[in-house]
Amino acid sequence: MIFRKTLNLYFMKVFLKSILGVFLICFAIIFLVDLIERIRDLSDQKEFFFLFGVQMALYRTPAIAEQVLPFAILIGSIVAFLNLTRKLELAVTRAAGVSVWQFIKPALFLAAIIGVFTSIAYNPLSIWLQEQSKQMEVQQFSSGKTFRKTGTDNIWFRQEGQDGESILSADRSLNKGLTLIGVTALVFNDDRTFKEQVDAVSANWKDGYWQLNDARVTTADSPPELRTEYRLSTFFTQEQARQQAESTGNLSFWGFSAAIEAAQRAGLNTNRMRLEFQSLLARPLLFAAMVIIAATVSLKLTRLGGASHMVLGGISAGFVLYVLSELVGDFGSNGLLEPALAAWLPALIAFVLGVTVLLYQEDG
Repeated sequence: MIFRKTLNLYFMKVFLKSILGVFLICFAIIFLVDLIERIRDLSDQKEFFFLFGVQMALYRTPAIAEQVLPFAILIGSIVAFLNLTRKLELAVTRAAGVSVWQFIKPALFLAAIIGVFTSIAYNPLSIWLQEQSKQMEVQQFSSGKTFRKTGTDNIWFRQEGQDGESILSADRSLNKGLTLIGVTALVFNDDRTFKEQVDAVSANWKDGYWQLNDARVTTADSPPELRTEYRLSTFFTQEQARQQAESTGNLSFWGFSAAIEAAQRAGLNTNRMRLEFQSLLARPLLFAAMVIIAATVSLKLTRLGGASHMVLGGISAGFVLYVLSELVGDFGSNGLLEPALAAWLPALIAFVLGVTVLLYQEDG
C-alpha cells in the first residue's frame, strides 16, 4: 500500500513537472510575440514606454496561453512517458507487477485536477487580467485622437431606437460590453436613408441611449462637427447591449450562468455562451483524453522504438482532436447540435478511442 502511494506520488510529480515545463515554454513564447506586437503598434505614441508594453503583454498572455493548455497536457505527457521509458522506470514498474492502467491513473487524476483548476481559477484570472490590459490601454491612449486601434474584437451590430436605425462598430469593449472603445456609428433616417456618421473615442450604454464621448459628426452636406457628447437612442436593454457588444471571451467561468440566464430572459440566442460554458466543464475529461492519447503513442517505445514517429503521431492526433472540436463547436454555436453535446462529444470520443487503442496494445 505504501509502495503504491509512493509510486503514484512520484509519477504525478514527473507528469506535473513535464506539463508545467511545456506550458511555461509556450507562455514565454506567446509573451515575447505579444510584447513585440505591442511595441510595434504603440511605440510611435508619445505616452508609450517599454515597461508599459511589458505589463500589457504580461496581462494579455494568460488568456492567449489558455488556448494551448490541451496541447501542453498532450506534449507534456508524451515527454513524461518518454523520460520514464528512457530511464527504464516503466520497465521496472511493469516487472514489479504494476499494470499500465495503474501507472497511468496518477497522470489521469493530475490531468483532471488541472482541468478543474484551470476552469474555476485560471480562466477567471486570465479574463480579469485581459480586462485590466484593455483598461490600461484606454487610460493611457484615450486622449482625443491619440487613441489607436490595437484590438481584434472588431465589434459590429445593428440596432434601432427612437431616432431610427443605426449601425455601430467598435475596436473593443469594456465593462462587460457596456463600454465601447473606438466607435463609429452610421445613423439612418426613418426611411432608411443615410443621415450622418459619428466617430467617437468611446461610448457608454445608458438606459435608452448610447452616450458617445468626444464625437465627430459628419453629414453629407455639412462639414464635420465636434461634440463633447452625442446621444444615440437605442431600444436595447442592458443585457441585449451586452450580448451584442461583448464576445464570450470576456466572460469567465463564474459569470456564464448569470449571463446565460439573463440572455434567455431577454429572448437572445445563448448557444455560443452555453457552448463555451460546457467546454470549460468538459476540460477535465479533455485533459484526461490527452493523457490517454499520449500513452497510446508512447508506451510502445519500450518494445518497438521509433520515438520521433510516435511523438509526431501524438501531435497529429491532438491536432485532429482540435479540428474536430472546432468543427463540432461551430455546429453547437449555430444550433445544429445541442451546445452541451457539442462541447463534450470530442473529449468523450477521444477518451473512448484512446482507451480502446490502449486496451488493444496492452491486453490484445
